[in-house]
Amino acid sequence: MKISVIIPTLNEESSIGSLIDYMRDNKGSYAIEIIVIDGGSTDRTIEILKNRKVQFEQLESASRAKQLNYGAGIATGDVFYFIHADTYPPKLFTDCIKNAILNGYTSGCCAYQFDSNKKALKLNSFFTQFKGFYTGGGDQTLFVTKAIYDKLEGFNSKYVIMEDFEFTKRLRKISNYKILKSKALVSARKYECNSFLRVNIANLIALIMFKIDMEPIRIKSLYKKLIR
Repeated sequence: MKISVIIPTLNEESSIGSLIDYMRDNKGSYAIEIIVIDGGSTDRTIEILKNRKVQFEQLESASRAKQLNYGAGIATGDVFYFIHADTYPPKLFTDCIKNAILNGYTSGCCAYQFDSNKKALKLNSFFTQFKGFYTGGGDQTLFVTKAIYDKLEGFNSKYVIMEDFEFTKRLRKISNYKILKSKALVSARKYECNSFLRVNIANLIALIMFKIDMEPIRIKSLYKKLIR
């Protein structure tokens, strides 16, 4: 089994190099290819990718749904694993995914913890081990077999935000979906630039707007006003 790790980036010079190194050192027993699709970075992201000798493409503009679909379009793996540039998958992540697939799961995500000792963030991350209202965000990472991804025809590029929740919503209807207990490590940088309350209120509003089928462009506009 080969796993294609697909990472969308936009000005991720602070994290992308260490993430690639970490994945190569902690991948587990199975083959991976790392594909980075950049959305027009103006920092050192591209330079770092070249130095890491990783497969990458640079699109003219950032749209995470389009970046993820582009990456999947050039991927050669049997399983796609979508992750954010500031999220570290569990150690031996290929073994975690393979074991889930051998047990009949064709898609899934990880529970996660933040790279912070703040009690409020520990409480937030605690609930990611359960299927519920918030399940499906990109911070949880996402694995899916190529066959299931192709059946769904990928991410809906209409969703300029919440593309992860929209895809997962469709995914859970046609596949056996698993939340892995091995935890990913997520950056708390959003909470460092905004208060805990502000981020959680913004996330809740965006999710409610998504649940009631409001236009993605309206959700993104409001979210950008709430979050620095």
